[in-house]
Amino acid sequence: MAQITNKPENKFQLIAVSSLRSKQLIDGAKPKIETTAKKWTTIAREEVRRGLVKFIVMNKKGGGQSPD
Repeated sequence: MAQITNKPENKFQLIAVSSLRSKQLIDGAKPKIETTAKKWTTIAREEVRRGLVKFIVMNKKGGGQSPD
């Protein structure tokens, strides 16, 4: 089951989503915040922390085992 959210639950999600967002910024997406930061990674991380970037969290059930 998938869940759409805008707040990371842990540091791993923060870094993973920030990485994807920084790639979007590098490819020409406009920043969602006003900032003096010059690094795309810094801008992306702040956008994710503020909850401005939506992402999908895939939930696994069954302990990671594949169905037969």
